[in-house]
Amino acid sequence: MLKIIKETLIELIEIQKMTDKNKEKIKLLIEYLGQNNSINNKEAQSLLDISESAAKRFLNKLVKENLLEAVGEYKARKYIKK
Repeated sequence: MLKIIKETLIELIEIQKMTDKNKEKIKLLIEYLGQNNSINNKEAQSLLDISESAAKRFLNKLVKENLLEAVGEYKARKYIKK
């Protein structure tokens, strides 16, 4: 499953004209999810060195792209690999 997520994220990078910074964020997230089953907002903030709102937007974008699934509500929300 991780291989599918990795391939899909790589396709997103190639299809969308992302900045180098966003490409690096996605690479870090792929590595993190390779070692962990999920990530929450606080972990994303720390991993990607971004604000709470930026982490929320980034993770929600990946949910919209059907790469992650949001589980739970509010501060207990985790994002798991699909």
